[in-house]
Amino acid sequence: MFKSRRSKLSINKKKQKHQGKSPLLIFASIPFLLIVLEVLARLFFSFTGQPSSIAEQPDNSALKRAYQLQFLSNDEPIQGLSQGGELKVERSPGFGYQLRPNQNNRFLQINEQGWREEESISQDKPEDEVRVFILGGSTAFGYYNESNQETIAQQLENRLNQRVQEQQNNPDDYQPEQLPFYEPEQERLMENAPRIQEGNYQVINAAVPGYMSRNQLSQLALEILPYDPDLIIVMGGYEDLMLDSQESFADIPVIDNYLSNPFQHFSAYLREPFKDIAQSSYLLRMGLDWWQNPEGTTTANTLLLQPNPEQPLASHLPQQPSELVARVQRYRQNKEQMVRLAAGARVPMISAIQPEITGRNLDNLPTQEEEIISELGDSYIQEMQNAYSELDNANNQLEEVFPNNVTSVNLYPIYQDFSNQAFIDPIHLTAEGNNQVAQGLYERIIGMPQMQITPREPGS
Repeated sequence: MFKSRRSKLSINKKKQKHQGKSPLLIFASIPFLLIVLEVLARLFFSFTGQPSSIAEQPDNSALKRAYQLQFLSNDEPIQGLSQGGELKVERSPGFGYQLRPNQNNRFLQINEQGWREEESISQDKPEDEVRVFILGGSTAFGYYNESNQETIAQQLENRLNQRVQEQQNNPDDYQPEQLPFYEPEQERLMENAPRIQEGNYQVINAAVPGYMSRNQLSQLALEILPYDPDLIIVMGGYEDLMLDSQESFADIPVIDNYLSNPFQHFSAYLREPFKDIAQSSYLLRMGLDWWQNPEGTTTANTLLLQPNPEQPLASHLPQQPSELVARVQRYRQNKEQMVRLAAGARVPMISAIQPEITGRNLDNLPTQEEEIISELGDSYIQEMQNAYSELDNANNQLEEVFPNNVTSVNLYPIYQDFSNQAFIDPIHLTAEGNNQVAQGLYERIIGMPQMQITPREPGS
């Protein structure tokens, strides 16, 4: 009897001893278990292919960080938003928001006016200077270009100054400043290439990432016209198509979105420090992707200021024909006001529709662009092509109504016969892509009567 009791007591003590150790053992085994799961996950995906949450890692390169926006409020970064970026943006009562003046990094320089220029621009224009301003969004700004020199503005400036130099070096190849007396000689000389205004061309990159037509209108009225431009180029359209018609201009909506959603603000604040660590682990990256985006939608997005950048791009396109009409109408009305302002200041204007990847010949794409198109999907492609057609119609109507004040340019199909890579993503361009746009704008500029020297009549 006593022996049986002692046996039972011994067994109970052993159970208690093991029960006391079990939580510690479980806790100690967690790292080992995670390592095993990580190895198994890597082996599994090595055979089945990586899901998008793993394959599409955020690019933390120096170039990407240089262009990632850092949002400021009262000179301080806004908590809860990603602060890994180096391109500082601050709210502005006149424009909605603007680039912070006097900032630079390895890839870009922003001057005193908040423009992508290496030097400050004086309002007192030198007598021999011909000023061309480019307004637009991130495409015109030169997003992801490795220097200011690769941008559309700089490449266009180089072409215009080369043209002036050619006119001076080879005057017989161009129309004369004054016509000769005899009519047959006049006709022969007028067959030569037109002579554009001579001087030192300065093409000023005043584009701001994310700007749509209303932001550009405010910028033109309040900031650009006082600098005495000789020509204004406004390049855009994409942001107007992607921004809800209830919004009158592009702002920093993520701020209001976070303020109206405390949980989202708090969760973004908590997960920010773990992003870099998570990139080294398949499990953590998948978990972080689910936390940020539980529905599994892609995080690749060109919309820098949308409240829900995790959503696929197609979801930002007009979902109803009436919404497309409203967005295009907003674009046309804002552009019309810009034309009137420029005409009042006697400044010619080019209204250019910016390039977008669905304007390419989709049957003959470089490998990098095939991947972009594949990710976008058929629905996005069809809807964007239709939307750009409506945008082009609206742009052409401006030129019909104001033939002496505005020149319409459609850059959407400019890469139809271009064999090299032009797009980094759906709207941002390589240096070669910028070169193609600069050439297209250059050809239109030298054909504008407002930018040409009209030969004087004999004896005048």
